[in-house]
Amino acid sequence: MRTNDWAVITGASSGIGKGFVYELAKKGYNVVLVARSRDKLEILAADIEKQFGRETRVIPLDLAHGDFIGELAEGTARLPVTMVINNAGFGTSGPFLENEDLRETEMIQLNCIAVTKIARLFLKRMVEIGRGDMVIVASTAAVQPCPWFATYAATKAFDLYLAEALWYEMREKGINVLALNPPATATNFLAEAGIPTYQKGLATVEQVVRTAFHALGKKPSVIVGGKNRLMAFSERFTPKKLLLFVTARIMKKMIGSS
Repeated sequence: MRTNDWAVITGASSGIGKGFVYELAKKGYNVVLVARSRDKLEILAADIEKQFGRETRVIPLDLAHGDFIGELAEGTARLPVTMVINNAGFGTSGPFLENEDLRETEMIQLNCIAVTKIARLFLKRMVEIGRGDMVIVASTAAVQPCPWFATYAATKAFDLYLAEALWYEMREKGINVLALNPPATATNFLAEAGIPTYQKGLATVEQVVRTAFHALGKKPSVIVGGKNRLMAFSERFTPKKLLLFVTARIMKKMIGSS
């Protein structure tokens, strides 16, 4: 990193994205904050400037709708962006056929299409300057099919495999790409996904961010939490039918379904 380097963080106004904003500012990056709420982003930007003396840029965008990539490209055109946290996303839970059609397609747009567009925009720029880092936020839900969480898990499997493939393609170009797989984390994601927020053993935002920076540049993907890594490893040897029954039971318990 150089002193004038910029980081772009999507989903920056809360949760894991906000955690990355503070950590990157602490590390010396100037930050571009991308999310829907201008008010929240401006409050966050003011705090970053006050605490860390870093430059900020606020770009309020709804990545689930419209052709946002032109505005994002223009808003960052003259900035030396060498770090991207490709984080914006949301989930739905419950029986597949009972979820709203629009909500499901918005989730695919945000979790898959927007992630791909953002990756292509900034990786092209990083290739031109010969360096850079990108974290694509997937999920522990990405490592197995998840009944009652079906579309969300599928979108995050897309993110996981995209990031791992890009890790291989980009590494010889001097660029690091990491798939970050957090478990259920103490953010507002659970409530928005229709999952009760009193779950036990939630990861913290700080733990997720710390794990990402520890793994970035060393491996194609990382799962947050030793127990979660062990579970993911054991699932490789579990018959698919049994894995689906176990996962479905866990998910039904999480969402409080009978």
